[in-house]
Amino acid sequence: MKVQSCFLLTSIMAITLSGCSYIYGDHAVLHSRDKEYLASQTAPSLQVPSGLDGSQLATDYPIPATTSANITATTLPSQLPPNSLAAQIASGKVSKAVLKEDPTKPTATLIQTTGELPYLVYNQTIDRAWNALANALPAAGYRVLEQDRSINTYYILDTSASNGVIQKDSPIYQLRLKAIDDDTSRIDVVDNSGNNLPATTLTPVLQQVAAGLMGKAKSPIHHSFEQWLKQLW
Repeated sequence: MKVQSCFLLTSIMAITLSGCSYIYGDHAVLHSRDKEYLASQTAPSLQVPSGLDGSQLATDYPIPATTSANITATTLPSQLPPNSLAAQIASGKVSKAVLKEDPTKPTATLIQTTGELPYLVYNQTIDRAWNALANALPAAGYRVLEQDRSINTYYILDTSASNGVIQKDSPIYQLRLKAIDDDTSRIDVVDNSGNNLPATTLTPVLQQVAAGLMGKAKSPIHHSFEQWLKQLW
């Protein structure tokens, strides 16, 4: 009985499979058209008999003739994220030399471009840059009066003009930090009211901050903060 059942099942499967190939395949009732394009050929142009009007046989989608005279160069929009380090290098705002720097070694680069105020590019994340500035600013000769992590801003006192002596007119700057991308930060410096500094003032400040970040600053002698307060009063 079992032998008959197995024979019957095998016969049904064979008929079913042969039926599929008969219904669908290259030579079946439902002809497969998957590879028809391999045997395709270009049809000859339609010939209009003499005496008949062929104006109605115009091409629906004519392809214009292409010559060197009517080809215009097309500039594709940049695919780089705006304000990213890659975009700034592509636009020429940041030197390609930044790419050659060792990413494991903190490097602060002064960026000076025509028509823009200088700023620093620091090859560290914004969190590492924030922590590095806490030590770099005093090393560079600037006293940190206040810091606001919520807006990534340090408020620093500059006594370089008075050889480290705190005076009533010693300027206070805002040092602002923001991320260029995941691994690079930008440092800008403005006055205490948030206004831009003249380049003649800004550039030396940025150079000194960069030296502090890279451990190359020569800090002037500091006088006590309490002395500065007494002078103010």
